[in-house]
Parts: sequence; structure tokens; C-alpha cells
Amino acid sequence: MANKRMFDKSIIDSDQFLDMPLTSQAVYFHLNMRADDYGFVDNWKSTLRIIGGKEDDIKVLIMKKLIIPFKSGVIVISHWKLNNNLQKDRIKSTKYIDELRHLKLNENKEYELIDNDEESNILLETSIKETPEWQKKRDDAYKNSSLPYSFLYKIRNSFDNEICPVCGKLMRINSGIKGNMPSIQHLVPISKGGVHELDNIAVICYECNNAIRDEIINEKLNSDLVKKKWEFLSRATSGYVDKNSIDKNSIDKNSIDKNSIDKNSIEVYSSAKAEQCEPKMKEIIDYLNFKTNKHFKYTKNNINKIKTRLNEGFSIDDFKIVIDKKTNEWLNDKNMNTYLRPETLFGNKFESYLNQRETILTTKDIPIDISDF
Repeated sequence: MANKRMFDKSIIDSDQFLDMPLTSQAVYFHLNMRADDYGFVDNWKSTLRIIGGKEDDIKVLIMKKLIIPFKSGVIVISHWKLNNNLQKDRIKSTKYIDELRHLKLNENKEYELIDNDEESNILLETSIKETPEWQKKRDDAYKNSSLPYSFLYKIRNSFDNEICPVCGKLMRINSGIKGNMPSIQHLVPISKGGVHELDNIAVICYECNNAIRDEIINEKLNSDLVKKKWEFLSRATSGYVDKNSIDKNSIDKNSIDKNSIDKNSIEVYSSAKAEQCEPKMKEIIDYLNFKTNKHFKYTKNNINKIKTRLNEGFSIDDFKIVIDKKTNEWLNDKNMNTYLRPETLFGNKFESYLNQRETILTTKDIPIDISDF
């Protein structure tokens, strides 16, 4: 699917479009950006939550005939072909074949329903339903939370390979078993007045989450670990320290022992500074240290390895996938643990590590310390 989208000015400059509320206009732009190469969107509710939109905005877009809803819950951008003119050899096939069969392109390159009069009335009634009360409470709790929307994704991923505090099962992101996946559990459920804040959050496996449902939990589980991990993740992605926050007058020049300065540390700092140690490179090294419990520095060699892979088009998420895969495979292997380093992971075999099949751990692979019992 292409990452760039276009908009026809005849649509967005029209009175019909500009008469809509700004939130409805914003929803339209975001839906276009998230549509597949045929203009279909299946996660429009997530889009509304991300930008603070309402289902009323979707209804406005339907009434303005800017989108068409389907019984399946999928929507399609009516003027998709007018907005986007993709080359045939670059278009990725859509998975919404049944919905596509109900559409035709008119002479203005607009999608229309084939059985327009009969089908559109049914779709308007079935596609937009009244939001359940529990979902309204959840949406309000997330909207009023001090935590960013990225919290859910980041904190769940950080609990890959951790033990569920309820059943003792190993939680895995990519095990292929939904019940083993880490999931957010509110100690006091939002439906019973709980808030979406760190003090009220634990991470347990999906199976236990589904079993507990709306029960109030009278113990902290692993909420302290959630705070610790989120503190680390926040530091790792925060970028640079604000120079203006440093009180220069508080620095005692006489307290600096020139003889105690390590020349090697100066070289490390200078190398990192010369490369400017961009926040994304820092994030990758910090993530590697976090997963391996090691202390790699922002040296010129480490940064150059990362820079080379980034210049080849790999993303930060690709680096994290490689780190996760090789950590799962090598962390508890005394012979291979030493290779959990930037030189090996981010070298010429990076792409093969990225595409290798996931190694599935079982409980017998987990070292047990008898002193824990």
C-alpha cells in the first residue's frame, strides 16, 4: 500500500466540503490517509479515537456523499479515484472484494452503489449504530488520560517475554496464540469508575484479561513494573535535555578534577556529538540496552552501523523487531549472548535477521532460580 495520498481541490475547496464542521473535515483527511489502494477503510473507529472525532462526523460525511458505508462496517471514500491516480503496477489488491462488487464508477470517477436506492438506506441503518455505554466510558477515559495514545502499543510490546502475574504464563507478542499476548488490565475497571492512568494499570495475558473482565482487582499485580518500563520508554524517546533548563551558575568549576577526566569518555562524547546522535539512533541503542540489560554507548561505530541501515530504508520498528528476535533466541544462550551487540545485529546480516522466522520459547527454556521459591 502506498504511503502518499492526494486530494483533488475540486472536492476540498467546494462549498459542500467547507460547510462541514472542522472535525468532519479532519476526519475526511485522516480516512483518506489510512485507506487502502482502492479507498477502503476498516478501522475508522480507531481513527476517530486518535483525532478526537465523533461518529456524528462519520454521519455528516455519509450525508454529504463523501464516503459510502457497508454492512460489514467498512467504508469507502466516494471520490477516491478522483483524488488518487495510482499506477496499475503499483496498486495493491484490496481484500474487500464483496464490497467492491457493490460499487461502480460513474462518469465523474466517483464510486456509486449499484443498487443505490435500496442498499444505501439499509447501510445507513446498519453501519452506524449507537455507541455502547461501556465504549463511551472507555473513550472518555482514554481522552482524559495524561498518557499518550502510543502508550498502549509501547507498553504491551515492552512486556514481550514477561510472565503474566495472574497465571504465570509466558506472554508473547508474536507467538500466534492470542491468549498469550500481553494486554492492558485496569485494576479498577473503567466501567466501574476506574481511570486510564499508570496507578490503575497492570499488564496480564489476554486469556486472563478476558476471564477477569470487569472485576475489581484488590492487588497491584505488576503495576510497579509498568511504571518502571514506561519511565524508561519515556526517557528513551524524549530526545535531548533542554539546555535552558540547566542553571549554569550552579556549576562549580573548582569541583572539576581535570586529572579524573577519562580521555576515552571524551572520545565517545565527541564521536556521538559529531554524528549528532539523532534521537532515533539513541532510541535504538537504548532499546537494545533495555532488552539485553547491557550498556552500549553512543559511539561512532555503533551510530554508523545504525545510520547505514537507516539509509538503506529500514525503520526504527525494523531495528526493534531484530532486537526482539535475537534477544529471544540468544539472551539465555551463554555462547551466543555475547553477539547481542550493535556490531553483529546491525551489520550486513540485518535483513536476514529481520526476515527470519520467530523462535518460539517454551517454559522449559526459561531459567529458574531455586532461591525464588
